[in-house]
Amino acid sequence: MVGFVCLVGLNLIFRTQIPDWEHVKAAPWYLFGGGMLGAIFVSSVIFFIPKIGVSTVLAASIGGQLIAASVIDHFGLFGLTVQHISPSRIAGILLLLGGIFLIQK
Repeated sequence: MVGFVCLVGLNLIFRTQIPDWEHVKAAPWYLFGGGMLGAIFVSSVIFFIPKIGVSTVLAASIGGQLIAASVIDHFGLFGLTVQHISPSRIAGILLLLGGIFLIQK
């Protein structure tokens, strides 16, 4: 609810216009999924922090985002320039996953 109130406030401050139906229909499908994924992320953080701790949740969040970003870069998804996964990127991901393991222990 707090997020909703903040977003309404920002829309009023920046005087954004409500798009017409044609613009909404023309929007890529993944833009609609972003709101749902954001809500799932926030709910997951609220659920898991009391169970496994803030450090583990934040490290796992960053790890998941890094893995997803690497896949998106590698395949050039969403019209982005392809940037292949390199051995150093793989090493960085593995080190972060190892750090999550050590934090949890």
